[in-house]
Amino acid sequence: MELRSYLQLQIRRRDGAKRAREKLGPLSVSSLQPQRALEVVQIDHTFVDAIVVDREKRQPIGRPWLTLAVDVKTRIITGFHVSLWPPSALSACLALTHAVLSKTSWLADRELQTLDWPTSGLPQEGDEWRRGGSEGLGAYLLAQHAAVMT
Repeated sequence: MELRSYLQLQIRRRDGAKRAREKLGPLSVSSLQPQRALEVVQIDHTFVDAIVVDREKRQPIGRPWLTLAVDVKTRIITGFHVSLWPPSALSACLALTHAVLSKTSWLADRELQTLDWPTSGLPQEGDEWRRGGSEGLGAYLLAQHAAVMT
């Protein structure tokens, strides 16, 4: 996150949005403007609004985390991962693994063959991970700007 955006968020949290705008001007949404699908994939983590319980005794185990891989250009969810472990690089990688694999067998295993989830394959370009903002939600951006990895 660039310094200006970081300062804007800090002032916004401390003094409110109006004061932050007065001091630094409006906050830009993003400088990432993908030209095609899978050029930029955003990874984000959030708690699921459910409680997982033990199969035998029905005692609560905890709230799971949902990690989503979203194509920035099309806004399609390309992959996901659900876990009771807190967000990490591993959960981001597992969501990306799900994103690049074909969904046909995954849907068939869940008897959802009639559904179409036409997202699979490697992102168009790049290999750089950058830690992103999203106000503390632990968002990761996979920003593509290098040649396809071989």
